[in-house]
Formats: sequence, structure tokens, C-alpha cells
Amino acid sequence: MRLVASLLVTGFVRPCGSNDDVMEKTQIHTSDTPAKEAGTRIKQLLQQYAEEDVLLLFSGGSAFAIVEHIDASLFGEHVTISVLDERYTQDTEAQNTHHLLATSFWENARRAGVHHIDPRARNGETCERAACASISH
Repeated sequence: MRLVASLLVTGFVRPCGSNDDVMEKTQIHTSDTPAKEAGTRIKQLLQQYAEEDVLLLFSGGSAFAIVEHIDASLFGEHVTISVLDERYTQDTEAQNTHHLLATSFWENARRAGVHHIDPRARNGETCERAACASISH
């Protein structure tokens, strides 16, 4: 059985002072080892953009298979990590961020000085308040 992995290579990276547009491409690859190949591609992108600020977003728990294939030596203060689809709950076992922060990947990234955006619900925060807080005026 072949697995299908979809890797979104995010564009919109533009060197400071440059007016050059960067196109965004989405490519679909088939692979027997999608997590390894995605990790390799992320490694390549981290090397390519080593002098740029990088926002690395994981799409929930299914993306965590990729993290063991990402070289933490490429991290530094220029990298910010978060998850895209956090669950709104106080139950830490159901939170994707909780599980990400429990990995050796995160420990290595933290030691390297990465930043982290924590989208988890705060104690006493209502769903409505969280939704309003995410909208900037």
C-alpha cells in the first residue's frame, strides 16, 4: 500500500526591501515513507531560509510523525513553532500542543532557542473570548 503525503511549501517569503513576488506551490507526492520525506523537505527549507524568520506550523497530531525526521540543529531564535488546529479544551490529553511539547523534538528545539506560539485555551477562558481574542482590529 502506498501512502499519499501532501506537503504545502509556503511561499510569501520575500527578502527585506525586495519587491519580487514569491509564488506558492502545493505539490502532492506519493510515498511509502511520507513522514521521512516531509521531514527531509522541511530540513531543506530550513537550510534554504536559515537567514530568514521562519514560522513552522504543524497540523495537529498526525504531523507529529514528521518531527522525528527534522534536524533540530537547524533551529535557532529565527524559528517559531506552533500547531494549526488546537482543540478548545482544558483536557491536556486532548491538546495537540501538549503532545508536541512532550516530544524530544520540542526539547531539542527549545534548547536551540526557538519561539513558540501557544494556542491552547487558558484557564477560565470561554470559547467566545478565545475567538474574539484571535481577531485583531
